Amino acid sequence: MAETFYLIKKSILFDFFHAEESIMKFPNKTAYELRQYFNQLTLTQLIEINRSYEPHFYRLDDRISQCTVGLISVNARLIALTQRKQAYEQTLEAVELREAEYQKVLASVLDDSSRTGRFLARKALSASPMETYDFELFNIETEISRVSNKIEQLIETSTDLEQKKRRAVSELRTLNSVIEEKRQYLADASQTAQPSIS
Repeated sequence: MAETFYLIKKSILFDFFHAEESIMKFPNKTAYELRQYFNQLTLTQLIEINRSYEPHFYRLDDRISQCTVGLISVNARLIALTQRKQAYEQTLEAVELREAEYQKVLASVLDDSSRTGRFLARKALSASPMETYDFELFNIETEISRVSNKIEQLIETSTDLEQKKRRAVSELRTLNSVIEEKRQYLADASQTAQPSIS
């Protein structure tokens, strides 16, 4: 019975940030070197290597899937933050009006109070509307920057994983090719060795 050659399996979620396994089983070999290496092995050894690709591709697909899920989530977060910033910036005109009133009150307090009175009044007034507005806008923009960096990281990781996946598939194709060649060779040798019947 022909052996099953494992390729890509259905993905499940996996924490790709903490996965340490190599994505390529033979990362330091060229295609030529890999074929030469496989040719030195027995058919049984090659089939064992072939079977080892099943969990290998599971891990790879799991990490790619996690990247995809992460991108969907983080993109949604970025959209929400961008909309929040746009809505918040629409309040600037109202904030400027409150700031003008705040400055009038502050000027009145500073003109009419003693030094101690001015200090206590200034403390009572707390932050100005513009200070509060700028602080909140800064927080939103900081979070947008953080989320944008996360998206870039996920895209870079996903691109790298896809590239390594293609190279790993290429490894497996080379392996399967050598297996077929060895099978054919053994089949031909077996037929040649059979005695002819008169």
